[in-house]
Amino acid sequence: MILITGATGRVGQNLVKSLLLERKYLKKIRILARNRAFAKELFGNSVEIFEADLSSKSDFIPIAQAMVGVEQIIHLAALIDYSASEKEVFDANFESTRQLILAAKLQKIPPKIIFLSSTSIYRGVRGNIIDENTHPNPTNAYGKSKLASEKAIISSGLPYIILRPPIVYGKGFETGFGQIIRMIQKKRMPIIGNGTNFIPFIHISDLVDAITIAIGSNLENESFIVSSGEKFSQKQLYSIIAKNLGVAPPSIHIPKSIAYHGVGFAHMLYLLIGKKPRIFKEYVHTLAESKNYDISKARRLLGYAPKVKFQNGLKEII
Repeated sequence: MILITGATGRVGQNLVKSLLLERKYLKKIRILARNRAFAKELFGNSVEIFEADLSSKSDFIPIAQAMVGVEQIIHLAALIDYSASEKEVFDANFESTRQLILAAKLQKIPPKIIFLSSTSIYRGVRGNIIDENTHPNPTNAYGKSKLASEKAIISSGLPYIILRPPIVYGKGFETGFGQIIRMIQKKRMPIIGNGTNFIPFIHISDLVDAITIAIGSNLENESFIVSSGEKFSQKQLYSIIAKNLGVAPPSIHIPKSIAYHGVGFAHMLYLLIGKKPRIFKEYVHTLAESKNYDISKARRLLGYAPKVKFQNGLKEII
């Protein structure tokens, strides 16, 4: 039996539907959801549903009950909201992970945790190539909460596999990537900086594959960076998108400092009038700062092999 948290989220829905196509997982999937009715609407009677809020201490008993007989926990639940306070992000991400660990350690046979972390833990890292030996340096609440969760899992004594993906794109992930496509289509997308920086990403089906491989793996106590394995600069990505849209590629450059000041002003307005900005500093950082991830460890030990080329994944979104 496997227990999945965050099953009603975008990654979770894709994972559950993929697992249900494999006969060996039929009647072996249990999910922990805050809203039983919504989970039932998504999955019907194909999965066992336990209703509980991972971040609520008053729900500890149903959380522990959901783990009885579970061999693996697939921990996907997380809050990604750049307008939320650091406390809100830590309550949703770190505190929920800590509660999950406490419940898992009560079981007679401790389950293995497969944790979906993020390359956000490397956001402040400078360097040409980043791999699992690179020292993390998160600079925002989300990255900090993911790193704190990783440390809690590693020090728990429970067996684990940690996966760290970058930007996820594909059907259902229109936010973020979709905004860039729309701006290029409307000829409003600037190139931030000189445009030679590398932007990493992973298609949702490749991420689901990575999680599924981890579920079936005998490996324990390992962390892996997983991405598309492709290497495109900001300018190259925009040019590919523009070509598929049948429009001219972006050609106007704006300095990174101006882009950062612009989103800073938008965030200040949000704090003053409560209107949520459409773009955040984190988005600008992702587009403007170069990140080059080495996935050779995931290829070698985990057997991970990304299949979706950006050209094909892009057509699906467009």
